[in-house]
Amino acid sequence: MKIVYVAQSFVPSRRANSIHVMNICSALAKMGHEVTILLPKMENDEDQSKIFEFYGLEPDFKIEKLFFPTFKGKTVYFSLAIYRALNRIQPDYVVGRFLNGCFISSLMGIPTTFDSHGPIWENGRLTTWLFKKMLNLTAFKKITLNSNALKEIYLKSGIFKGSRFDTKNLVVAHNGANIYDLNEKVILLGRQDKLKVGYFGHLYAGRGIEIILELAKRIPEIDFYITGGEDKDIEYWKSKVQYENLHFLGYVPFANVYKYRNSCDILLAPYQKIVSPGEITGDQGPYMNPIKYLEYMSSKKAIVASDLPSTREVLNEKNAILVEYNNVDQWESAISTLIKSPDLSHQLAERAYQDFEKQFTWKIRAERLIEGAI
Repeated sequence: MKIVYVAQSFVPSRRANSIHVMNICSALAKMGHEVTILLPKMENDEDQSKIFEFYGLEPDFKIEKLFFPTFKGKTVYFSLAIYRALNRIQPDYVVGRFLNGCFISSLMGIPTTFDSHGPIWENGRLTTWLFKKMLNLTAFKKITLNSNALKEIYLKSGIFKGSRFDTKNLVVAHNGANIYDLNEKVILLGRQDKLKVGYFGHLYAGRGIEIILELAKRIPEIDFYITGGEDKDIEYWKSKVQYENLHFLGYVPFANVYKYRNSCDILLAPYQKIVSPGEITGDQGPYMNPIKYLEYMSSKKAIVASDLPSTREVLNEKNAILVEYNNVDQWESAISTLIKSPDLSHQLAERAYQDFEKQFTWKIRAERLIEGAI
């Protein structure tokens, strides 16, 4: 099947949405489909081969960059460019996170799935109006959502009232991760004979970095590794403390991150209730479904994570240790438990990996996006 994916993500980028769209397209291509992704053209765009290398993906789908001006009206121009591209490519199916693109493809009579990662009405009145118009187009087939909590929010919103859209086509498709070689590792800095606890991701406020710093202070006998983040964020946290057992590894290319995860013994996800910029977790935004959880599960390591409603969509007491997000004593106790109980650590890692293979690969998510497509 000839599939076009439409997104307003900037590629290459370290942002989670760009990782998401590239991996979904790769998964669809590996299923045997002919895939083209339509994206905004950036200034000083990278060569396509370098983009695939950036994400550690095979060049098995096409990337088309479309006109996206810096002046006012950029979304309109990009939407027109998508219309022209769809008219030229003539795909069998369209999938996307960009509502305008999905509306256009539905209007053109192309079977379409809109992949929503948040309440669409939060994007403004015009976007909401387009969404409601799209619900009544016969070519519009499905809405996929990244969490059960988000599905409930949509169902309770009343946004489908009066439309022809059948809510049985409101499908949950959790985010995913790739299956990597678990034996590939790197030699981390620090003491080679000590337990290694890792965090991978951004370092901005709300990610719980302050929790990790306090843990490093309290448990000097193990080494902590923080991987990722912008240079300014790394410098900020480094200025706060300097411990011999705390190592900031900085940015690691996506293609190699799994090797660093594989080199750790325990992985931490200390999400706080409010994450900046503009992301809300916990009770205030329970539909978050971080790729980080799934990547951790794919590394077959023991996981300690914040016990938030969004966390429990994928993690539970059988595959991780869940603790109060801001209770450092509980975080310390969880790590101590894993140190003292290697069997428990192994059991949690095994169960997390089994759950990942059964439910949370990019391939599984891609299948849900196009299931019953034609």
